[in-house]
Amino acid sequence: MCTVEMALIGAFTALQTVKNIQNTNYDNVRTKYKNQILSLNAKQSLANAAYERQEGIEQARQKKLNYILNMGKEASKFAAGNIALSSQTAINAIDDYKLNGELDALNTIKNSEKRAQSYERQAQQYYQNAALNTFNNKLNRKNNLFSIGSNLLNFGQKFQGSEAQNVLINKIKGWINDK
Repeated sequence: MCTVEMALIGAFTALQTVKNIQNTNYDNVRTKYKNQILSLNAKQSLANAAYERQEGIEQARQKKLNYILNMGKEASKFAAGNIALSSQTAINAIDDYKLNGELDALNTIKNSEKRAQSYERQAQQYYQNAALNTFNNKLNRKNNLFSIGSNLLNFGQKFQGSEAQNVLINKIKGWINDK
């Protein structure tokens, strides 16, 4: 093989090697960036879940207070209408307000818990996507390294035992010594 041909093959192999190294570095940076975003999204989802739970507790407390207020209003209506608060009608009406208030508060807490669990599932999905990105990046990195090794082996086999191989090795040694 002529020296020009060998030099072109060597240059092409070097370009492929550099391209694979750059792709690996780019993939590493891109994966790190994507994982940071996914991690921030997961943390925000967990914060939303905590907020949702606290909001549900606060709304339930407010509903209980409103029902207690309504029980007082109902009791005052009975008293104004000359109905004894110890009568069965008054007791039943007040108990209904109390039970409705408790039930409404429990439903409010249950609904906010469902929303909080939804945020937690979303956070888990973000963390799983980040883990999957990392795994895929490792596979791509190994694939690029195998490609680099394959290119260099193919290059070495083409010039094995030739004068061009010795010239190339001496050139590489010269470049190393210059630096």
